[in-house]
Amino acid sequence: GDTGAVQFDVKASCQEPLQAAGADSFWKKIESFLPHHTDDAFLSFTFKPSAVRDSDNTLAQLLISCLRSLGLPIGTLEMIGGQNLTDVGEEMKYLKVRRLYLTNTALSAIPDLCGGTTAATLRVLNMFGNKLNKTSDLQSLGCLTELITLDLRYNDFTYLPDSLPLMAQLQYLHLSYNGLIDLPDSLPLMAQLQYLDLGGNPLSDKSNLSTLTTDNFPKLTTLLLYRTYFTELPEPVKAILPQLETLNLFNTTACDNVIEGSAWNVPPADAQKIHC
Repeated sequence: GDTGAVQFDVKASCQEPLQAAGADSFWKKIESFLPHHTDDAFLSFTFKPSAVRDSDNTLAQLLISCLRSLGLPIGTLEMIGGQNLTDVGEEMKYLKVRRLYLTNTALSAIPDLCGGTTAATLRVLNMFGNKLNKTSDLQSLGCLTELITLDLRYNDFTYLPDSLPLMAQLQYLHLSYNGLIDLPDSLPLMAQLQYLDLGGNPLSDKSNLSTLTTDNFPKLTTLLLYRTYFTELPEPVKAILPQLETLNLFNTTACDNVIEGSAWNVPPADAQKIHC
């Protein structure tokens, strides 16, 4: 049937280079994946430690090329732990993947995901634990019009650009454990965002949070500011608190001060939302 034809084409073009690159185990995963491909299909590859320079790049690009040649929908694609992985090539944008995990690698840039099929199919982008620091990469994410979850925890961003793109469907934004000290002076309307994680950043009483407003975040219900340097509740946070369900201030001086007898100076119903 159609699956057999696709399998034959992939074998003809990909099996030999994958085996030469030492990716026999991944090839077996592709073979088992073919008869069962659905929007929920799960395909995971963990890089093995290698001292060979560029080996992770070569292998990743071969794998992505093979998946592109399949032309089949992929529910989840994981590529994990490539400590020498710095470049996934140009073909990632042509996959039909819903959830993409590129985690704990040496990537310093978000791959180009625009101009192909990926932009329309991607719902989750997780790039936890890389070396991302180019704010221009964030500006390019505007093409991901159906993205629901963006996870950029444990990277090296020190600020967010004023020209953040409009991601109209985004509901979950994870930015913890970067180097953020402010929010941008201007933000697009994040009409669907429900969950914002800013924990573990060097945010403090001097940080600019003026764009954290109900106008910009009309559906925000969960705000995480744990392990930051706030000594008191910032005024913008007080203003948005009535619409929140949870405000996490765990391991902050602001919480310590309240525990020692200070007050939040907010209505009791709002104070109950604050977790220390």
